[in-house]
Amino acid sequence: MEQAAPIAGVLGARRRLAAIIDPRFQLPIAAVFTAFLGIGAIVPVLPGHMQQDLNSGDVEIGFVVGAYSVAALGSRIAAGRLVDARGGIVSVRLGLSVSFLAGLLFLLPLGLPALVAARMAQGVGAAFTFGGAAALIVAMAPPDQRARAMGWLGVGPWGALAVGPIVGALIGSFGGTALFIVLLPLPAMALVSRWRPIEARSRSAAGGPHSRLFPREAMLPGVALGMVSMGQVTLTGFLVLRMAGIGGNGALAFGAYATGVVVARALLSSIVDKLGSATGMLVGCLIAATGFVVIALAPASTVGVLGAVLCGLGFAFPWLALLTFAFDRVGEHEKGAALGVLTATSDAAMFGGAILAGTIAGLLGYPAVFWAGGLSVLGAGALVIPAMRTARRLARVASPQGALEAEAAADLANPDV
Repeated sequence: MEQAAPIAGVLGARRRLAAIIDPRFQLPIAAVFTAFLGIGAIVPVLPGHMQQDLNSGDVEIGFVVGAYSVAALGSRIAAGRLVDARGGIVSVRLGLSVSFLAGLLFLLPLGLPALVAARMAQGVGAAFTFGGAAALIVAMAPPDQRARAMGWLGVGPWGALAVGPIVGALIGSFGGTALFIVLLPLPAMALVSRWRPIEARSRSAAGGPHSRLFPREAMLPGVALGMVSMGQVTLTGFLVLRMAGIGGNGALAFGAYATGVVVARALLSSIVDKLGSATGMLVGCLIAATGFVVIALAPASTVGVLGAVLCGLGFAFPWLALLTFAFDRVGEHEKGAALGVLTATSDAAMFGGAILAGTIAGLLGYPAVFWAGGLSVLGAGALVIPAMRTARRLARVASPQGALEAEAAADLANPDV
């Protein structure tokens, strides 16, 4: 009886998890969490290792840290092409394998070149794992539940990047963390190797034309997501500094922001499914812009934390709305390419946005950065919401129910005499 209690507890926890997250989605989410957990875990131990063991300076540390972003940006489009050509499960397997390779590269005693290669491998692994997992979830989720499913997928990287630094700090050593990164993907790799999702069979049965490298229909949502990302990067780069200027705790504010994103994506993402991409985009942009204004005007740290929470809640919606809008515009065989366009545009915009935000901060001060961030988010909404509404209206007319309503309206307008 005593042994049965823990087993019953585990089974009960699994049932509760299945009630919240569709069991079909749990493995893709776990794979993404695994790929990003290693990225977060290395953060607290990498700078100290480079300074103390390799005698590296700030420039070298920045170069190694930034190598991840460069590799991830370069891999987004390639991941989308692989997804469209071979299916999401192949991309996930490749991404986890490259993440495993990253851990091995961290362990090699080859100095700076090995660290650069390891960070680039982490970027490539994350890009392919996320792209493949997103394609799997989109293929398995009904169209009216895609935003909710993608919201849960987004919890994977955000949760991993929040937990990862804690794990690395607890391990405490660079070598121990590198070994953890080597072992981390192995369970997920074993599960994924045996997984045969319906997505792979439906793709091979469907056939169809090859996807375009840059689907034209994904460009508008990609530009809008880039504008949102330019606003978002102001929080990454300057929230801590802004909070310090008003006597606040920057780490607390950033944690509140990340928590807002996770909560909104996990619990509120179905709003986009129910109300449509245009409404989801409008709600998200207004909430995020309000948060930026609150941070810019904050007289005290508690107000700044409130603004950070609002930004987190708001930023959960544009990504889901724009992804849904892009997927609705492209064919089934080009969803991977569309995802590649959106994520690559977001990465590039965050790089450019960081430079622009730094320039604004130097000229006008930190509050001006957040005013600019709010304007960028509102501009994204103004750019894409009219097209979203037009697309929704056309889809409604094209549906069988919409055709019947249009025919009835025509009969009323022109009754037979």
